[in-house]
Amino acid sequence: MAILFVKNHKPKFIKKNADVDHIPPMTFEKIITDFIQIKKLDPSQIEYIGFDDNQYHKEFKCKNIKTEFENYHRKVAKLRIISRQENLTQKKKNFDQQITLDL
Repeated sequence: MAILFVKNHKPKFIKKNADVDHIPPMTFEKIITDFIQIKKLDPSQIEYIGFDDNQYHKEFKCKNIKTEFENYHRKVAKLRIISRQENLTQKKKNFDQQITLDL
């Protein structure tokens, strides 16, 4: 895992308005999808935890899968720090592109 910092660039945001983002094309969704394919896991059989009230951190229920995913993520993820607004804008844009209409 790497975090990208732009040399000689002073960010104009602070912790409360900054997010850590996965640099495309290795988005978090792609990392998960690739991991499931590499491990030959059946997505319908994977259990997750973190869906209760006031829980915001989702993770694999199986500790072995969780550990393997964490190791895989560390190996392939490239991260950057961006403004929270930019991150939300990117997520909305990606979400809007995924919507299909059955007419």
